[in-house]
Amino acid sequence: MKLKRLNFYFELFEKGRVIPHYESIRNNTNNKIIYGNKTFSENGNSEIVVVGCVPPYFDIKINKEDRCNAFEIPSRLGFMANLEGYSNVDDYMKDNLKRQRKQINRKIRRLEQCFDISYKSYYGEIKREEYDMLFDSFRLMIQKRFSQKGMQHEGLKRWKEYKQNVYDLILLKKATLFTICVKDKPIAISLGYNYQNILVSTICSYDIDYAKFGLGQIDTVKNVEWCLNNGFDRYDMMWGDLRYKREWSNVIFTYKSHIIYCGASIGKMATAYVVGRLAVLKKLLSAKKSQFFSWKLISSLQREKAPLKDEDFKLQVQAIPIDNIVNRDELLKLNIEELQQYSFLREKVYDFQYINFEHSSSTQVYKASNNTYFIEGKSNKMKLEYTKSPMGT
Repeated sequence: MKLKRLNFYFELFEKGRVIPHYESIRNNTNNKIIYGNKTFSENGNSEIVVVGCVPPYFDIKINKEDRCNAFEIPSRLGFMANLEGYSNVDDYMKDNLKRQRKQINRKIRRLEQCFDISYKSYYGEIKREEYDMLFDSFRLMIQKRFSQKGMQHEGLKRWKEYKQNVYDLILLKKATLFTICVKDKPIAISLGYNYQNILVSTICSYDIDYAKFGLGQIDTVKNVEWCLNNGFDRYDMMWGDLRYKREWSNVIFTYKSHIIYCGASIGKMATAYVVGRLAVLKKLLSAKKSQFFSWKLISSLQREKAPLKDEDFKLQVQAIPIDNIVNRDELLKLNIEELQQYSFLREKVYDFQYINFEHSSSTQVYKASNNTYFIEGKSNKMKLEYTKSPMGT
């Protein structure tokens, strides 16, 4: 007996495929049929199909002509913003993000005060060269952010597939790429899939050097704003119980897993039952983070066994406010945006801009020695002293 595992989101939203043994799917949020043709599986009644991550806002019927049956088991939580009745994002925030609204708007103003910011969405049109550049930047943002956390991002395992498929989906208006840029440099990117009235927020990331500006929240504001301006009344943030999702959601639901089996034999029914119970157990273990080994632990053990290299050291910095910069003529002026070898300075420079309301055009960076640097704005100055220490200390 063959076992097939499918993810409802990936099959429907990303690949546009008809799921085996589904006779029809109705979108209950707008009462429209997604598809209603009877579809038969290639393998007939020789398989069990496990369809995970089925949202409850879809009404699904199993094709009885396949002589199939199904049962449901509850899965993880999902998060959604129901935007019906709202004309703009600020009204939605007033009702659902009362405490956070002022802080988020303050972050937006600060970002726009400190940098030349542009927001752009790609929906129905994008140049291939620009697409390739954005996707490469997107991947680097994710790698850098999750390396900082000591975690792996599941989406990177399918990155080639994403990059290959999403370009055509954007042209077909089945996907949207959102960007926040400083001049021409992307500092936050998010990908969403479009289906009827629903925008599914799939992957998002940002340049962690700009972490103080709250780019994740700003990106969500722009996503919801885009939905309201383009006729989408559901913003689905998918699974993953994160703080920002709870803040932005006015609907929290439980996903289902469909266990579909064909035929009425006791063996098939028993196998389907066991598969379903194992799926529940797996989700429970995942929710409790009951893992014996993590990527972070393995990495740290590998570092302990191997001789320390340059990449095994981290830079520690002491930031000291100062009144004056002495011996200015002996200092080397740096362009940290163009010189990659000084990229480690960017986070502290951007933090300085955030704290002191300084625009990048009025912020200068100087090198005094291999471990001493100066930041100068219109009214404030700071000295940075860097030292190296082994990772994990």
